[in-house]
Amino acid sequence: MNVDVSVVMPLYNAKNYLKYAVDSVLNQTLKSIEVVIVDDCSTDGSLDLCRELYGNDPRVRLFRQDKNGGPGAARNRAIAEARGEYIAFIDSDDEMLPDNLRRMFETAKKHDADFLHNNQIRVTLMLEDCQLSPELLNEQDNIVTCQLDSGPSLTAVELLTQDLAQRLALWKEGRLQWSVCNKMIRRSLILDNGLFFPSTKLAEDTMFCLQCLLTAKNYVLMPGGWYIVRRDNASLTRGTVTPDKAINIIKAQLQVVKNLQAIAENIPFLKEQANFSTVVNMILKNIEDFSLRFTIQDLGTGNLRKSEITSEFFRSAFGENSPYVEFLFFQLHETYPEIPKPVDTEASEKLRQAIKAARAEGKEFVLKKD
Repeated sequence: MNVDVSVVMPLYNAKNYLKYAVDSVLNQTLKSIEVVIVDDCSTDGSLDLCRELYGNDPRVRLFRQDKNGGPGAARNRAIAEARGEYIAFIDSDDEMLPDNLRRMFETAKKHDADFLHNNQIRVTLMLEDCQLSPELLNEQDNIVTCQLDSGPSLTAVELLTQDLAQRLALWKEGRLQWSVCNKMIRRSLILDNGLFFPSTKLAEDTMFCLQCLLTAKNYVLMPGGWYIVRRDNASLTRGTVTPDKAINIIKAQLQVVKNLQAIAENIPFLKEQANFSTVVNMILKNIEDFSLRFTIQDLGTGNLRKSEITSEFFRSAFGENSPYVEFLFFQLHETYPEIPKPVDTEASEKLRQAIKAARAEGKEFVLKKD
């Protein structure tokens, strides 16, 4: 079977959404595709549902991990099993518009891309009173285009410079967003260079895309946006926050440093101290700003400080230096200003009105990064 694109999908407890994700791939206008699904030890019957729905479809290949390892490990397994010339990605609760793979594949072939970077996605609105049905493609009023990369909008395909220092500078400025959902990658680039998703459950896509950025010869940027990220009210609530959750995020930060050290061994440019420090600081700051700070804010530094779990962690990680490290940690987090909640009623209404005004004029509304 000739496969142009293998679509990698890690699966974990997504029984309510997976059909929409898989069907959106199978309904692509590009026909020479396969979906490689790796179940990461789901407990809600997701794998059984996949077998029931797609067990007789040769385009869908199902695998199951021996133990839960997170989305990075599941993607690594899927890439190893894939047969396509190019690899694309989808999460089990997202969808693709029908032309997504065809547009990206044709662009990749035309420009001999090792790595294709689409600078936009579609995103479901994060509005308080927005009740979304699972059939996202039939809910266009609840979907807007979002520009992922900062800086000016792309109007045509561009080839990124091969100067790695310039590439890293663009990455640091937010000009090259690091999610994998808007990427298409030549499979041989991954296999020939030993690229991989690290085992940590935070920032694994960031570190994978960074490896691609620093090894791809032809890194191609294209305008557009045909991937739909699901955002509903349930995804905006972070659930019960415990000291365990905060400590696990801190452990992930430590693991990120170890993972980057392993990655740098294969990339001479990244191994240089200044470049390595830049990357480490950037990724750790991203985890701090978008994960740890929210968690500690919801939990409260007082509750985290008095938990025995916290003291045990600092003792095991930093030994005799643990009192000093723990002191600095809490000094830092107790002085952070409070971060606004993800959903703000006034902001949501302003967004709604802006979208309605744009569409009344026959224009597409695009959310852009600063």
